[in-house]
Amino acid sequence: MDPTENRHPASQDAEGDAPLDRLRQVLPSREALRTTALRAAAVFFLSFVVAWIFRDPLTALIRWPLAAGSPDAAVQTIFLRVFDAFFIHMKLCAYVAFLPTLPYLVFRLWRLARAGFAARGAQLGWGPPFALLGCFLAGLAFALVVALPMAFRFLVGYSMEGEGIFLGRGDPSASDLLQVSMSEHVSLTMDMLVAFGVGFQLPLAMALLARMGLVSSRAFAARRGEALVGLAVFAAVLTPPDPWTLFILLVPLMALYEAGIRLGRLAERRAPSSPPSGE
Repeated sequence: MDPTENRHPASQDAEGDAPLDRLRQVLPSREALRTTALRAAAVFFLSFVVAWIFRDPLTALIRWPLAAGSPDAAVQTIFLRVFDAFFIHMKLCAYVAFLPTLPYLVFRLWRLARAGFAARGAQLGWGPPFALLGCFLAGLAFALVVALPMAFRFLVGYSMEGEGIFLGRGDPSASDLLQVSMSEHVSLTMDMLVAFGVGFQLPLAMALLARMGLVSSRAFAARRGEALVGLAVFAAVLTPPDPWTLFILLVPLMALYEAGIRLGRLAERRAPSSPPSGE
């Protein structure tokens, strides 16, 4: 007879609840989370007010990739509805206000997590939050300076060429003018910025999974084909329905996937020796 069958149900429940108890000891209290949420809301509100004061320069900045991608084309951004300008500025300022709110949340939650782990004798460094924010900002910069101008250069060039479906047939002339809805432009630009910011977190996520022993770097390397399909779907959902823009996002994601494999190998070397799963 299995000796575990003679155990009292209460003792078995206590053993099953032990991991949950350890997790509760590490997680911050409800009061700490409530305080963090209130302070994050205050940071967001103050950042929104500052962004609203500088809404015109921010609008010019968000329009810059379109102008940089079409230096020789007559492109004009327009408001299609009378309330477009107000809601566009609201949306843009909300996105901008999120930028200083994110570092506060990351470092505040990490500080609470460090306190919880320190109470159990474990130490957490400050490297992961800096790496997370650095990768996110790198993704934003890459999208704003490289990816978006390249995407708009293709899209505007296609629309302005002789076979463009908007301008009709014939050679484009100086009178041809491509009018772009400012609302759609802001939505597309911000979606691309968020997609690149999130996509640049891929190596960190892979390194974390490898360090925890959930998925080994060898498993990541063996599943490049499945990863390519998944990243292509991710890029297709967040980009305009044209292959060029999808390609602009997919290539960096695949490069980041390869970087994640190498970071995973480094993380496995530093992790405690245990057989990783997911192979």
